[in-house]
Amino acid sequence: MWVDSLEYRMRDVCPHCGNHSEDVVKYVQEHDNDPVALYKEAIALSDYYSGDLIDILLSSDYDVFVPWYKSFCKYVAENAKTGSSWVAKDILDYYKKAFSKVEDLKI
Repeated sequence: MWVDSLEYRMRDVCPHCGNHSEDVVKYVQEHDNDPVALYKEAIALSDYYSGDLIDILLSSDYDVFVPWYKSFCKYVAENAKTGSSWVAKDILDYYKKAFSKVEDLKI
């Protein structure tokens, strides 16, 4: 049975050209009305997909200055065992001032 999920959308993105990344952004936009559920889906992704998700959303028109994305970046920065942790740390550091104005996700 086919189940639409963040992981399913991430699997469909071409790692070379990024084709279908717009489907990931659309999925996130359609599901960010439940930020806790979206956060839980995001942290369940592999380290590889986590780093890609951070980049896909950051380079899109999606407003990343929301509690679930901030919490997701913190989670990846602290828990990923690949370069995704560096990506997350860099994003949190570069946008430190903007993220300081975003409240924490209440889980």
